Amino acid sequence: MINLIGGSKLLNRVSQLSGQNQEDMFSIFPAIPTKFTTYNIYSGQLEMGMHGYPVLNGGLFPRLCNIIGESATGKTTIMVGLATSAVDYIRRRFGDGYSELIYLDVEKNLNKNRFCDISHWSTADYQTRCSYSGEDISLVDLANLIMKLADVKLKYKKDYLLPSGLRDIDGKEVMFLAPTYICVDSVAAINPNGVEDLIEHDKAGEMKDLDKLGTNMEAAQDAKAWTIFVRKIKPFLDKANIGLYCINHKTKEMKIDMFSKETRYLPFLGMGEKLKGGKEFIFQSYNIFDLQSGEKYDDKNPVYGNDIRGFSTRASFVKSKTNMEGVRFPMVFDLNRGYLPELSDFEYLYQKKYGIDGAVKMSLDILPEVTFTRRTLLQTIEEYPQLARAIQFTTKFHASNEMLYHTIPGSLKDMGTNVPLEQRLSILYNFTSPYEKDVMDNPFKNFASLAHANQHYFTFGNNFVNHSNDLFKNANVDQAAKGYTFISSNGVTPYDADKGLASVENGHYVFPAKQTNVINS
Repeated sequence: MINLIGGSKLLNRVSQLSGQNQEDMFSIFPAIPTKFTTYNIYSGQLEMGMHGYPVLNGGLFPRLCNIIGESATGKTTIMVGLATSAVDYIRRRFGDGYSELIYLDVEKNLNKNRFCDISHWSTADYQTRCSYSGEDISLVDLANLIMKLADVKLKYKKDYLLPSGLRDIDGKEVMFLAPTYICVDSVAAINPNGVEDLIEHDKAGEMKDLDKLGTNMEAAQDAKAWTIFVRKIKPFLDKANIGLYCINHKTKEMKIDMFSKETRYLPFLGMGEKLKGGKEFIFQSYNIFDLQSGEKYDDKNPVYGNDIRGFSTRASFVKSKTNMEGVRFPMVFDLNRGYLPELSDFEYLYQKKYGIDGAVKMSLDILPEVTFTRRTLLQTIEEYPQLARAIQFTTKFHASNEMLYHTIPGSLKDMGTNVPLEQRLSILYNFTSPYEKDVMDNPFKNFASLAHANQHYFTFGNNFVNHSNDLFKNANVDQAAKGYTFISSNGVTPYDADKGLASVENGHYVFPAKQTNVINS
C-alpha cells in the first residue's frame, strides 16, 4: 500500500479507513548539528520551527551517507569529528543515554588514543558514548547489526522519541527517534560474501541460512552484493533513525577498449570516477561528502602558526538531497588534532573576504575590540573565547544568507559599531555554541540547555558568558542584557521569516513584535 502524509479530506479518510497511523509517518527527517558550521549549513535546508520562524535542518542525517576523497585527506578524521559532535549535541540537549556511536574499524587504522585526540572525548566519554569493533566483518554481519538495532529501537520506541522543534505539514511538532550512528571504515574492507540471499531475518534478528559465494568476487558481483544490501537494509535505517556513514574510495572506470566513452555517474564526480559498492550505492546515498587536498601548512608555510601542521581541504557535497551540490568550502586539518572547526570557519570567512577588517592585523566586524593575525588566531582565541563565538556567528550569518536564503549578506560593521559590547556578547553567546567544550559541564547547564532548544526564547544574562578576561571585566553584561529578548535558533542566526536580520534602533537589538515569549533563566 502507498502511504500518504497529509492531503485532502478524501485522502485523510482513506488513511483512517486503512488503519494508517499518521504519527508513524515522518515528512521531515531531523538532522543533528555538528561542530562544523559550514557542514551544517551546506548540507541542510530551512524547515518551519514550532513558533513560525525558519530554522536550519542540517548536519548529520539518519540516512546512508558516504564520505569520499583523495588519499590522506582526513576522511576518517572528519567522520569521527562529525559523528562525535552530533552525539554530544543530543547529550547537551536531551541528556545521556539517547544517542550513541558504533564505530566499525574494519581497516584497523584507528586506535582509542587517536580517536580521543580528534573527538576531544575523555576515556570515560569514549567508553560510555562509543562502541568500537576492529574485527573483520561481512555485509551480512553489518545487516544483522542494523536489523537488531532497528528491532530494539522500534520495540521500545516510546523510550527513544524526542521532540525536534520542527513542524510537519499539518503544523504538528515532529517527533523523532534518537539517532544511532554507525560509522564504517571502509566500504572497500567489508567482505561482501553471502549477501545475495539476504531476504529476511528470524525473530532474533539473525539472517536465515546463507550459501556462501566464492571468495574471489569480480567487481560486478561485488556491486551486486552491495545493491542487494542497500535495497534490503535502507528501510531499517529509515524506520529506526539509524545513520550509516561510510568511508568510501574513488575508483576509475575500466575501459573496455580505447574507443569506449567514460561514464559520469554524478554531475560533480569526474569522468569515469565511481565509488566502491556500485552504481546503486551511489544513487541510494542521501548525501556524498567529498574532500580534496588544498594548501599545505608546514615550516615553509606557517599560516596559522608553528603549532599547525596540516593542510586545508576543499570540501563539497557532490550529492545532496537537501541543498545545492558541488559548492566547495574550505576546512582546516591538523595532523595532531584533526579538523579544527574554528579555523575552518575563519578560513571560510578569509576566502569569502567577509566580516574581517584589516590585512595582516585583523579584527572581526562584529567584535572590533579583539585584534589578531592568522598566525596568532588560536592563541588569541585561548585568551578571548568570545572571538571563537564571533567567528562562528559571522560564518553562520554569511553561509545561511548565501546557501539558505540565496541572498547577499549585509555588513555586520554597523552592528559592531552601534550595538554596545555587552549586548553583542549576549547575542554572540545566544546564537552560537562552543566548538569543543561540552556546555553540560558548565555549572549553569540548565540555562545553557535552553540555548540549544531552538523553539525557546529567553533573556540572556551574564551567568553563562562570564569569562575572566579584560573584555568582560569592562562590560556589565548582566545589566545591559536584562530586558532584551533573543531567539535561540538551531543554526540560522537572528533571522525572521519576513524581515531578515533584526534591526538596530537607538543602539538596541530589536526583534519583530511577534517574538515575545520570554523564558527567564
